[in-house]
This record gives sequence, C-alpha cells and structure tokens, in this order.
Amino acid sequence: MKPALRLLALTTCLFLQAYAIDDLGKACLDGTCSFGVEDSEGTSNTIGTFEISGPSSAISDITPAAGWKILNCTDSTNTQTIQLVCVDESLGCAHLFLEGAEDTVVRLPEGCGIAPFARVAKYWIPEDQSVAPNPVGLSGTLSQVHNLKLDDDFIHASGSHGNVSFSFSAQSDMVVDNSNIDIGERRKRQLFSGSASANRSVSFTNSSLIFNQTLSCPDSNVVDGAAAITVKVNELEATFNMTINVSAAGTLIPTSFTSFNFSVPTNASIQGFITPQSSMQSLTPATATVPLANVTLPQMLIVNIIAINPTFTANATSTVTARNQTNFQSTTFLDFGIENLQFNFSTVNKNTNSSVDVLTPSVPISASIQPNIASSASFDIDFTSALNLLVIAFGTISNASVTYDFGLNVGMTSSSILGILDFDMNVCTNISSFVAANISHSGILLGPAATIPLFNQTSQLLNVCVETVSEPTPLSRRSAALSKRAVFTCPAFAPIAENPVVITAMSG
Repeated sequence: MKPALRLLALTTCLFLQAYAIDDLGKACLDGTCSFGVEDSEGTSNTIGTFEISGPSSAISDITPAAGWKILNCTDSTNTQTIQLVCVDESLGCAHLFLEGAEDTVVRLPEGCGIAPFARVAKYWIPEDQSVAPNPVGLSGTLSQVHNLKLDDDFIHASGSHGNVSFSFSAQSDMVVDNSNIDIGERRKRQLFSGSASANRSVSFTNSSLIFNQTLSCPDSNVVDGAAAITVKVNELEATFNMTINVSAAGTLIPTSFTSFNFSVPTNASIQGFITPQSSMQSLTPATATVPLANVTLPQMLIVNIIAINPTFTANATSTVTARNQTNFQSTTFLDFGIENLQFNFSTVNKNTNSSVDVLTPSVPISASIQPNIASSASFDIDFTSALNLLVIAFGTISNASVTYDFGLNVGMTSSSILGILDFDMNVCTNISSFVAANISHSGILLGPAATIPLFNQTSQLLNVCVETVSEPTPLSRRSAALSKRAVFTCPAFAPIAENPVVITAMSG
C-alpha cells in the first residue's frame, strides 16, 4: 500500500432540541416569540431555535396569523420598506400600534426578509391608498394601507418599549472519517444561514514524509544511504465524531450578551505507523509543520446578532535534535482513542467539568541503532486537530477552539561504559505517547485570552538500554566543510557500534 495519510469526509447535520416553535398559525402578541427552521431536506427536524421576550408592546406580528397581508416584500434583505393591510382586525392587527409601532420587533411572514423578524425603524400611513387590493377587511371594517420601514439595526433601537431579551441554542453533529457523501441543498429562508443539513466529503493525501532533511556526508559513518533526518508517516487514519452544542442569551434591545456556552462531545481515534530516522546532526531544535486538513463547515447565523463560523484543521508537527552519529531508526504503531469526551464551557461559570476515557492499547515497536559514543537524538511528533469557532456577536469578534493532540516522544542516547574495553557503550531508547485536549478562547464575548486543559495523558511505551561494543578507532578523516550557521551538519567521523542494536517489543 502506498504510504498516505487519509482523513476523509465531513458530515454536518444541524438540529435543535425539542421546542414548540414557529407556530405560523399563532400570532406573537404576548411578548414572546420563538423561531425555528427545518433542515434542508424538509424533514421535521429543526436546526435552531431563537426565542425573544419582552413587554407586550415590544414584540408584535405582521403575519397572516395576526390578520395582516403584506403587499410588497422581498426575501433578499431585512432592510426595506413594505406596505401592508389589515384583513382581519379580530386576529390582532391593532397590537402592532400598542405604544407606537416604531422600534417594535415584528415577526415576518414566509418569503419576506432574510430572517424571521425585523425592527420597525419608521411607521407612517401613505397618502395613496389606491394600492390596497381589498380595501374592505374580512370584518367589514375599512382597512388602511400602512408603510413600515424595516431593518435589523437593533443597536440603534431607542428602547422605548423596554428591553427585549433573547436566547438561542443549536446542535451540529459531525463526523470526520473516510465517508463519501454528496451535498444536497435547497433554497429556503433560514434562521441559520448556509445548508441546514449538509453532507460533505473532504479527502486529502499526504506524501507521508512530514520531516525531511538530507546532507552529503561521505565520511560520517552513515550505515545506510545518505545522511538524513526524516519522519515518515505510513497508513495514518484518523476519525473524529463531534457534536457542537452552542447556546447564548442576552438582550436584543439594548444589544448585549449575558452568556455564551458551548460543548463538543467527542469520540476520536488515530492509527498509523510513525518512523523517525537520523544519521546526521541537528544541534539546535529543527521544526517542520505539514498541514493535513482545513475544512470550512456550514455557518450558523442570526442576522446582525451572532454568526458562528466553524472550521476543522489538522497539522503534523515534528521537532528534532540530533548530536553526533546516531544511525537511528524506529517504527512505532500509533493507536490512540478518545471516548466520550465531555465538557461545557460557559462565560458565566468557567469550570468545564470535563471527563474522558483515553484508550492506549499495547502496540508493536521496533528500532535499529548503530551510533558512536556520546550521541543522542530526540523526536517530538505531534498530530494536532482543532475545531475552531469564529464568533461574531453584535459586531465584535471572538474565537474559541477545541484542540486535540496525539503524538510520540522518541529519544535515544549512547554513552561509554568504564571497563576493560575502552569503546564499550550503552545504548538507550525511550519512547512515550501523549494524548491531550484543551479549550482556547479570546475576545470580548468569551473573555480574556486563556487556555483551559481538558485532559493530558502520557504513556511510557518503551524504555530499554543495551550494552554493545564499538568498532576499532578509525584513521583520522576530515569532515565536510559547513557554514557555522548551518542547522543541519555532518557528524564527525568516529567509531560506531560494531553491530546495530536491534529492538523489537510490544509497548507497556
């Protein structure tokens, strides 16, 4: 099988916990109104709820349920002037004018506006009443044509009706694995923008060489091939099952947030073979990062209130140091699992109350080492995946992320042994794995920048020392000339172990 990294497909389905919401047959005339949107496949599932509440005069309704008929309205914007006429006064048309129509938040009918509600910025009765298609209402009362200038500029509301509060919650189930499902969409006004239910297939491959440096070192006792420091990835597969839960509360008039909460219950696994190799020097740490995934997920948007833009990213980072000739190579099978990671982040209570089960089964390990005395190598190999949320709330920008780290720390050292043989040496190999997750957040809505650890687990996979014998002292040879600024250098020619130290074991 060709070495490759596969992290395929993203399935996103947004829906909401059960609410009795958006009943188009019942007018919002009691100071509360809830809005919900079906998913894009037209099932009975909803993808979000947004509820507003306040004084009775602050929230009204201009849908047919309240007796109104809209004469002109576009579904492309909330900022527009519409004409409407009351066709059934018994359903509550007069409620719109309770303590004045201006600065009232109104529910809009289907096909009018890009969101289910808007603010009345201005109200007047036009002189021209001829546009009324039916000047006599169903109750027999003469109906006037009314003009409403609408917008969603809640920041500039006067507050003459009192405060209008809001709350919303949303849930998004995601799978990042090797699925392959087509996207299906249909056009419909949505409280949340983008595809309400989208199955997306994202695939990418990697050359599997996530760190690669070579030199020409003819006189450095390289055992096999050119002098090099490399980290290879073979058959790496990762799967993430995540659910995003988001909720917030605040006031629409005046605009403010009082709380923001999110949680991302997660199951994840990563498997594959990692092979670090060194046969030259890097006396100072050298780091390489290879991007593995960058996926944009469907946006969650409440117009002019809050927009949540999620992305999923993955990177492989290797940090390497090596001194003298190590002739080191090892292969470790990664096998990590995260089961039932639970936490809840709240701007009100920063205690996340996290819990998780981490799986680190026994894995096969092999190593081959033929170093000279006083040599060492260190590899820190980290596979980092992150779910990132860019939150734009009332014009302010905040960021939140959940980062998942899986990786290996691989090290070897050789040292001389005082004894009869001057060049006897002790060769040690140490390999450990780590699994961790944390939350990071910053911005006005989420508070000062901070990182909150969720868990961190390290496992010792291998810790072995083997005594061996060096070759006889070689004739003096000149090393290749290198710049003093070079990070990677050829090791000085020196005795190496007479035979490779070979280690084969199971971890634990």
